[in-house]
Amino acid sequence: MTESTFRPNWASPVGETVAQLMSAGGIDDSTLAAHLGTTINETRSVLSGVTPLSLEFAEKISEILGGSPAFWLKRDSSFRENAEKIPKRYRYEKEWFRSFPVRELVDLGWIEANVGEVEKANQLLDFFGVYLSKQWKYRYPQASFASAFRTSRSFGLKHEAVATWLRQGERKASEIECANWDRELFKTRLLEARALTRNRHPARFFPKLQKLCSECGVALAAVPAPSGCPASGATQFLTRSKALIILSFRFKSDDHFWFSFFHEAGHLLLHNPDAIFIDDDLSQDDSEAEREANEFAQSLLIPSEHREAMLRLPAHHGEVIRAALTLGIAPGIVVGQMQKEGVIPYNYLNKLKRRYKQSDIAAVF
Repeated sequence: MTESTFRPNWASPVGETVAQLMSAGGIDDSTLAAHLGTTINETRSVLSGVTPLSLEFAEKISEILGGSPAFWLKRDSSFRENAEKIPKRYRYEKEWFRSFPVRELVDLGWIEANVGEVEKANQLLDFFGVYLSKQWKYRYPQASFASAFRTSRSFGLKHEAVATWLRQGERKASEIECANWDRELFKTRLLEARALTRNRHPARFFPKLQKLCSECGVALAAVPAPSGCPASGATQFLTRSKALIILSFRFKSDDHFWFSFFHEAGHLLLHNPDAIFIDDDLSQDDSEAEREANEFAQSLLIPSEHREAMLRLPAHHGEVIRAALTLGIAPGIVVGQMQKEGVIPYNYLNKLKRRYKQSDIAAVF
């Protein structure tokens, strides 16, 4: 008799057991991450099986959820052994794969063309750094993204598209060398970044902006948003020492781009490092965190001592240009702020806004 080799077609990440125990104990992601001394991003990476479980992590899980460290280490080891043996065709669910904008991801060069569904699906799993679509669901929980997005009213919002955009940001961040996160230095560097608003070309100013950020422990990534992801910017801490800002250049104008950048910077400086913030610029979210990030961006672009003068500016090209020169920022930003404050209608003075060429934007993606 020929002995056959066992080929499992399923495997369960450690997060599956953790989720059941957390639910029973009324423990949420933030509480668990705080106890483990990691960011939510790092915690999910371990629980989904993306990052191997360490003895230290197993001991901390044991303390908060029970079970011995040896149990949790064996649980994770068994998952890895089984996951690696699963044939490719069983590693994903068709419904999961077909929920992604696959053709667009091919066009963006994030997965390859001219291969069949099984190979594309496995490339998608590789893109996310997971073995199985089940892992992906623990790594990118839908409820978390729904609460992270500034508005539930965004038309056509798709969880999978948002996760793909965020993941590409993470991939680009892994290639950016950064100093350790330094909050005070970042505040100082933002004043230097403000002067870059007068540069017309993303291909020229974006590398300089990236360098300013990296010196403070912030990886700045430009990532085109696929269909179903109406995001202009996002912020999260990848680790305690490295933060990420993603910008999409969604509106292709200087006022939107720079306001988005400083808005995201505000989240890093003001808010919970365990939170993910995803912003779309069109929402009317009135949460405290979003109001604070808006106020931070507004006050940095146009300091409070100049704000009253801006509110009295006549709707005249020359007056706005002179005000922008005094402030040391681009005229389009003054126009954008005047429009937001209701000083002028949204169809006034738009010629002073700089529209970025698609070729210039493509150079930084």
